[in-house]
Amino acid sequence: MGRKEKRAAEKAKRKSATTVDKAKVPKIIYLVIAAFALILYANTFSHDYALDDDVITRANRHVQSGYDGIPMIFEKGFYHGFNNVNEGSYRPIVLLNMAIEKEIFGNDPRYGHIFNVLFYALAAMILFSLLRNMLKEKSWYLAFIITLLYVAHPIHTEVVANIKSRDEILCFLFIVSSLNLLMLHVEKRKPLFLVGSLLLYFVSLLTKEYGITLMAVIPCMLYMFTNERVNTIVKRTLMFGAVAGLYFIVRSSILDNLAFEEGMQVINNSLVGAESYADRLATTVLILGKYLVLLIFPHPLSFDYSFNQIPIVSWASFGAISALLAHLALAYVLYKGVLKKIPIAFGVAFYLFTLIIVSNIFVEIGATMAERFLFTPSLGFVIVLALTLARLIGYDSETQKRRLPYFAVMAVIVGVYSFKTVDRNLDWKNNLTLFEADVLAVPNSARAHFSLASTYNTLGGLEKDPVKKTELLNKAIVGLHRSLEIYPEYSAAWYNMGVAYFSGGDEENALAAYQNCLASNPSDKQALNNTGVIYFNRKDYNTAIGYFNRAIRSNPSFPDPYANLGACYHNMGEAENAISYYTQALAFNPGNQMVNGNLAKLYSSMGNTEKANFYGARVQ
Repeated sequence: MGRKEKRAAEKAKRKSATTVDKAKVPKIIYLVIAAFALILYANTFSHDYALDDDVITRANRHVQSGYDGIPMIFEKGFYHGFNNVNEGSYRPIVLLNMAIEKEIFGNDPRYGHIFNVLFYALAAMILFSLLRNMLKEKSWYLAFIITLLYVAHPIHTEVVANIKSRDEILCFLFIVSSLNLLMLHVEKRKPLFLVGSLLLYFVSLLTKEYGITLMAVIPCMLYMFTNERVNTIVKRTLMFGAVAGLYFIVRSSILDNLAFEEGMQVINNSLVGAESYADRLATTVLILGKYLVLLIFPHPLSFDYSFNQIPIVSWASFGAISALLAHLALAYVLYKGVLKKIPIAFGVAFYLFTLIIVSNIFVEIGATMAERFLFTPSLGFVIVLALTLARLIGYDSETQKRRLPYFAVMAVIVGVYSFKTVDRNLDWKNNLTLFEADVLAVPNSARAHFSLASTYNTLGGLEKDPVKKTELLNKAIVGLHRSLEIYPEYSAAWYNMGVAYFSGGDEENALAAYQNCLASNPSDKQALNNTGVIYFNRKDYNTAIGYFNRAIRSNPSFPDPYANLGACYHNMGEAENAISYYTQALAFNPGNQMVNGNLAKLYSSMGNTEKANFYGARVQ
C-alpha cells in the first residue's frame, strides 16, 4: 500500500472512529436538559443577595458603573472594584457580565439568580453534546444520564444559588464549550473549530484561573476518545499551552502582585495552623476524602468548612489513611484505564486533574475546603458513577441489555439528588436562612457562628422594636461567644461583639470587646474608631483623640475618624482644629449630614453667617 493509500485509510479510520450519528439524538433532549436545570433551580429566582454576592454586585464600584466601568474591569484585578486591591486574581469576563447586567436590570438580585440558572442550563446542554462526542460508540442514553446526574447533583447548589459564583458557572461553560469544539475539530477537520476551541479556552481563563486544568484534561481526552496520533495530540496540547502562556502574560502585566500580599490566616485556611508538613499533608488528604464522601452522600451541606470544623490530624488518623487508600485506588484505575482507553478512567482523570488545583497540596489557597471547588470536578465523578453502575448492573449501551434495571437505578439517584437540590436551595434565600441552616451543619466552624451572629447584629441595629432589638442583639452576643470559644484570636468576632454591646447600650462591655479586638489586631480601624467614640461619649476627649488618630494612621482613607476628631475639637472649643478635620471629612463625603450640621453650628457660634448658611443649606 502506498503512502497516499495509507493516509487515506488512516483518515477514513479516524473519521469512522469520531463520527457521531447525531440523527439518533432527538433534538428535544437538549430542551429537556435545559428545562430540568430550570425546574431544579426555579425556587432561587426570588432569592436575595447572600454571602459574598456584594463582591461582584452592589459593593463593586466598577460593576455599579455599568458600561462606564468596563474599561477599569479589564485594566484591574478581580477585587479592585470591591476593595481597591489589584492583586491575586484577574477575571474580567465575569465582571463584564455583571456590569452589563447592572446597566440593563439595575441592582435586582432576581436577575442575578435567573442568569445563573440560564448559564447553568446552557452549560448542561453543551456538556451533553461533549459527552455524545466522547462516547460516540455508546448509546446517547449514557450521555443523557450523565448530564442529568451532573445537573441534579446537590453539591452544585452553592454555585448556582450564589450570584458571586457566576465565575464558576461561566468558567465551566467555556471549558466544556472549548472541549466540545476540539472534539468537533477532530471529527470534521475544520480549522475554524480549533480556532474557536482555543478562543473559548482563553475566555475560560479570563473568567477564572481554573481553566488551566485543561492542560492535563485535553491530552487525556484526545488520547482516549480519538485515534489521533501522539505527536498530533502533543501539538494540539502545546497550542493550548501557548494560549495559557498568553493569559499569564496578560495577567502579570495587569496585576500589581500575582498572589495576595496579605498572609494566609488560620481562620480562612485551618491548614496554616498545622505544626508540621506531615500533619498538613495528612489533613489535606483527609479533606480530599471528605470531598469524595460529599459527592457520594451530599448531606449535610454548608457554605463554610473553615477553622475548626476540620481539625488538623496526623497520619495516625483513620480518616487520613482511608482517604489516601481511596485516592491510590483512583490513581491505579487512572493508570490502567487510560492505557486501555476505558471511559471510566477518563472520569477519574477529569476529577483528579481538575481538583488538584484547589486541593491545597501544592499551593495553599484561601479556603480549607469548599463545595464550590467540586463544581467542575464533579463531572468526573458522575461519569464514573454512571459508567460503573452500568457495568455492575450489566447494562450494554449497544444492545440495550438490562436497560430497564439500569434506568430505574439511575432514576432513583437523579430523583434523590433533585430532592436534595431543591430543598438546599431554600437555605440560600438570604443570609439569615443560610447561616441558621449551616451553623447546624458545621457546629465547630468559628466563621459559621460568626456569620450568623453578625447577621443578628445587623438586624438588631436596624430593629425599631426594643424587645425584638434586645432579642436579636443577645442572639448575636451568644453566637459571637461561641465563635470565640472556637477561635479566641478572632478579631472580627471581638469587634462585632463590641458593636452588639454598644447597640444594646452596654458601653463597658463594648469597650472590653474592642480592646480584645485590638489585642489581636492593633490596626483594626473600626475598633480604634469605635473605642474613640466611647471615650468621646464619656467626654474624655484627649483619650478619644488618641484613638481617632490611630485609626487614621491605620487607614488614612477611612473618613469616620476625621469627622469624630472634628467633633472632639469642637467640644473642646478649638474651632480651627475642628474646622480642619470637618473639612477633611467632607472631602471623602461632601453630603455628610452630621459634619455639615456641625460646621453650620460652629460658624454660627463664630458669627460667620455666610458660611453658617452655606453648610446649613447642605443639611436636608
